[in-house]
Amino acid sequence: MLARKETYAIFFHCLKNKIIFLLVHLYTVASKLHYLELTTTLKVGDWIYRREILVRCSALTDYSSSTGTDLDIF
Repeated sequence: MLARKETYAIFFHCLKNKIIFLLVHLYTVASKLHYLELTTTLKVGDWIYRREILVRCSALTDYSSSTGTDLDIF
């Protein structure tokens, strides 16, 4: 059986790869749309937390070509 540190390392490596894949997918979708609405939902027990973020897609393309971190999030 793998040690706990090795298990965490494998888990976070897979998680990092999934996040990178998601960001590339969102960038591809956002380049075809004017605005991209991101919705995150977290369910804890009986409570459901939702957050909706509207991102201007030109900010994503500006962000990819610049060195700054200025995304327009509404």
